[in-house]
Amino acid sequence: LFQLMQESHTVSVRINDVQKAYAILMSRHMIVKTGSDRVHIQVKSDTEVADAVRMLAGNGLDVYAVNACQSGLEELFIRVLNQ
Repeated sequence: LFQLMQESHTVSVRINDVQKAYAILMSRHMIVKTGSDRVHIQVKSDTEVADAVRMLAGNGLDVYAVNACQSGLEELFIRVLNQ
């Protein structure tokens, strides 16, 4: 369980155009979920977070906030099933 928690984590990015952000991130094969005004991106390092933000801003999107999300047991269970 601890190893799974260390492998990757999710960040929430509040942004002005969720659909455009989703398309950009999916084209780079990033795992993305969407909310009403944000995308949730699964990343493995702080460098991946910076790269994603740079990519979004470089494509004309306004990035308002970036927050780390804590993995819940349900998310970890799904990761185990997908391995």
